[in-house]
Amino acid sequence: MLILQGGSALSSFRIQALCAQLQLVEPSVTGLEATFVYFVLGQVDSNQAIGELIGAEEKPPKEGVLVVPRSGTTSPWSSKATDIAHNCGMQTVTRIERGVHFQIHGKSAIQVDTIRSILSDPMLEDVLTALPDAEFFKPGSPPPLGIIALGDEPKEALEGANRYFGLALSDD
Repeated sequence: MLILQGGSALSSFRIQALCAQLQLVEPSVTGLEATFVYFVLGQVDSNQAIGELIGAEEKPPKEGVLVVPRSGTTSPWSSKATDIAHNCGMQTVTRIERGVHFQIHGKSAIQVDTIRSILSDPMLEDVLTALPDAEFFKPGSPPPLGIIALGDEPKEALEGANRYFGLALSDD
């Protein structure tokens, strides 16, 4: 798997807003950087050509956290980017996926769960503290359809199903 680092992922306004949210939890946060990270799966004939296609260069991201599409899913961006690569003659590329690398400055110790709640959508994205391997991006087979018996305690039944199935439902 080829990993490429792209340009800025968020506007300065959005970065300021996220930084303010992080500072409410951890006042020692002084800044935030957000850059795109691209994961190219399959055989790549030319790193330069794929880098030019998506506007990125081959260099590993610095220390920080990655927000990527949930494991086992394919984002709409990935589907379109892979189609474009194929239309440009890169038939050996099986998938291109995009994530966002966040580097938090001045932090003392922000928990990953806190970062997850502020920087990602838990229904659509995973937060990783290390680079994923190619297995992370392989689509999984869906589990069989299940029925949740609500019984006398529907709230507890839904909360249990939420945890078990990883639904990321809100309290509402």
